[in-house]
Amino acid sequence: MPNAPDSLSPAVRRPLVGPAITFGFATALAMWTVGYALHIPEDPAIPGPVIAAALVALLLVGGVCIGRWVPRADALTIGLGAGLVTSLINLMILGSILSAEDDPEAGLRSNAAMWVAGWIVFGTALMCISAVATSRITGGLPESRRADADRWLARFGIVAAVSVLLILPVGGIVTSTETGMAVPDWPTSEGFNMFLYPLSRMTGGLLYEHAHRLFGALVGLTTMTLMIYALAVDRRRWLKGAVVGAFVLVVIQGIMGGYRVEWDNTALRIVHGFTAQIFFAFMCAIAAFLSLTWRSDKPAASTRAAGAIRGFAWALVAAMALQILIGATGRHMGQHLHALLSHAVFSIVPLVLAIGVGVRLKTAYRDIPHLRIVGAGLMHGVGLQMVLGGLALWIVLTHRGEYPLIRVAMATSHQVLGAILFGLSALAVAWTHRLLTREARAEGA
Repeated sequence: MPNAPDSLSPAVRRPLVGPAITFGFATALAMWTVGYALHIPEDPAIPGPVIAAALVALLLVGGVCIGRWVPRADALTIGLGAGLVTSLINLMILGSILSAEDDPEAGLRSNAAMWVAGWIVFGTALMCISAVATSRITGGLPESRRADADRWLARFGIVAAVSVLLILPVGGIVTSTETGMAVPDWPTSEGFNMFLYPLSRMTGGLLYEHAHRLFGALVGLTTMTLMIYALAVDRRRWLKGAVVGAFVLVVIQGIMGGYRVEWDNTALRIVHGFTAQIFFAFMCAIAAFLSLTWRSDKPAASTRAAGAIRGFAWALVAAMALQILIGATGRHMGQHLHALLSHAVFSIVPLVLAIGVGVRLKTAYRDIPHLRIVGAGLMHGVGLQMVLGGLALWIVLTHRGEYPLIRVAMATSHQVLGAILFGLSALAVAWTHRLLTREARAEGA
């Protein structure tokens, strides 16, 4: 993939829109994740006012981050923009509070418009006030360190990748508890519009499955925003193709998830789970493509081993993909013993490759930060993954047909760490292509 040091169009640089979108989506992701986690406990349930206070606190934290990381002169504008973005995204959740609880045909409550307007004003104002107050107290970011459009696009690429990572444990809990059919209709949820499904009904399996759908919508919105943002400001044709491809993939994934419910098909469940991991690895690679390091004019390091390490990195990606597919087959086939044992035995292949690639990147290229970090992540992550995998297998086999918290937590953690390792493998491929080049042979050698 060609290097493009001047890959952003000067005519469409938007140094205020970029940070507003980035902080707005990041804050919304944090609010959704915390809100979901706090709704899981049922006995005893966490009181609604406590959850509301936690979400308001996250709005304030988002404003604090703006006040510290943007110039003081921009705090008001970016705070307003980010607050508006966060508030609009959260309308997808507000509908579940404002819907009629008993009748899907009734729609929203009579005072819903007032609530929507009030929420947008409140969320926008709170985040803006927090940003401005923080910038006045701390002085904000020095003007000389103002980030431009390319840095904000890179940061939003990271936010988009994180959004995909966050949906993986949400979907993993659905699989671990076998509650994928708790909401048996699609695109509606028990007859309700998906964004108007009453919050009071979201308990147990209904919460797990419906939250999975909502997080899927958020990931789709984030990916679409990344596509539009990158198409507007990035000049590289291949990068534009990549972000469009990501959006097409997330749309297909959403439709596949819907028909997985409509048809209640095991094969489709396996493909849906596997594709989610592929999508996350792809988004990790896109985040790398958008980074300042990738777009810089810094030449790649010349080394004779470049071809070999790239080959092993690609082999690791392939082995990880096959291992994830075998694991998804076992999880979606009711913890089928043959599939689980196959998953355990084949794990030796990605284990050896991950250790080999990780050690090589961390030790041979310690002066190249991106390669060193990816290598360290692979080395340490694969060791932890083997421990989690062994514990998960033992717990699953000793609690077949049961869903205690420890089994759900262990199986889901194993799945999510596997996705992270898959993402690191994709980054190993990307960065070895960008930061390493084959050393030219001397004449007559």
